[in-house]
Amino acid sequence: MSDARLPAAAGEDLALDVVRFRCGTWSLAIEARHVRGASSAPPADAAVAIEALLGWPPAPAGPRQCLSLRPPQAGTARPVAVDGPVELLPLAAAHIHALPPLLAARCQLRGLRALAWTGPLNQPPLLLLDAAALLAAAPAQPLTPPAGAAAQGTSAH
Repeated sequence: MSDARLPAAAGEDLALDVVRFRCGTWSLAIEARHVRGASSAPPADAAVAIEALLGWPPAPAGPRQCLSLRPPQAGTARPVAVDGPVELLPLAAAHIHALPPLLAARCQLRGLRALAWTGPLNQPPLLLLDAAALLAAAPAQPLTPPAGAAAQGTSAH
């Protein structure tokens, strides 16, 4: 028998860096290049909750983390409160599945662009979100955190 390896599946060697976080029981991710930083707690009343951006009901009170999102063509970053853990990870392109056109046209979940399975198929998928589409639906709030809040954050990359 030969010790030769099979060639990698198409897209297996390509990866997209994403920042993964939670919203209740769901695992969500945003492309890492749109995340400017993360901090352990959102500034009071300065961060919009991820549930509000998704069009979901408010989450029960609990510890939150804050992501600073800045999509392309956005002037300033916007703080968004999410559930942790927050982690940077490479997501293999072969695991990413764009929404079929009919589902994308009918989808009520704001900003959902693709699904990814990083574990067994009987587990819920990772929901890949478009930062620009999410922030387009954001309620009017301050676009920059209060002075000193940036010093608490750590860079996501």
